[in-house]
Amino acid sequence: LAQGVPNSSLYIDIYISHHPCLNHLLSSLSQMSDNDAGTVQPSEAVTLVLDSFQDPAFAYKVDTFKQSRLEEFAKVTHDGSIPHEWTFTHRKYKKLYEEQMESTLEKAGVNVEEFMAYMEQCVQAYSGQPGYESFDLLMATLTASEDFDAFCKSMFELVHENWVPDENDPGRIEGFVTHEISIQIPLGAVAQYNTYRVAFVYLGMEFSVDIPETYQPGEVVTWKLDVPKYLCPRESD
Repeated sequence: LAQGVPNSSLYIDIYISHHPCLNHLLSSLSQMSDNDAGTVQPSEAVTLVLDSFQDPAFAYKVDTFKQSRLEEFAKVTHDGSIPHEWTFTHRKYKKLYEEQMESTLEKAGVNVEEFMAYMEQCVQAYSGQPGYESFDLLMATLTASEDFDAFCKSMFELVHENWVPDENDPGRIEGFVTHEISIQIPLGAVAQYNTYRVAFVYLGMEFSVDIPETYQPGEVVTWKLDVPKYLCPRESD
């Protein structure tokens, strides 16, 4: 999130002052709109947007949204599949940032389409260019909500952080938290040595468990899974 960049106003001012070409671009773009004394410059608009992402009221809104979706992400998946509801939830999450940006620009009297055109010109001119790594960092911060994998990782961490373990569980293992999950035995599974070996992904990590053959393929089993206290999600393909 944009919260990862401290003192964003100072950061942008220093960055622009050391890049005359970017400063010239900002100036020329600002002339596309009315030159009133109170007109907000494009560089100032970027700062305002970043600062709005750090606003406590907005941060609370985002946190409340994510907390309300925890149950969706406390699910087992198989074969690297991604539940449709995760994609839909991420879209709603991105919408929060889009609406926050639009609201911030509107309050500042900045035309959204002109702002987006300005950002696109900056990306075309400086993205990936040697010596402009700080600009890439700025853009990564501004568009962090677009990253689906990062969003899922943050949701997995929230699920884990909010899980309330059974303090009286005699099977507790040091360094692990026991999660009670639902696992479906795949249709067509064949038991070996009186158990079904079922592989799955949970909270971004790969697991496999041996379920007794007293259960049947297709059946959903409630299982106590020991999850590392500190999550170690698998690498994305």
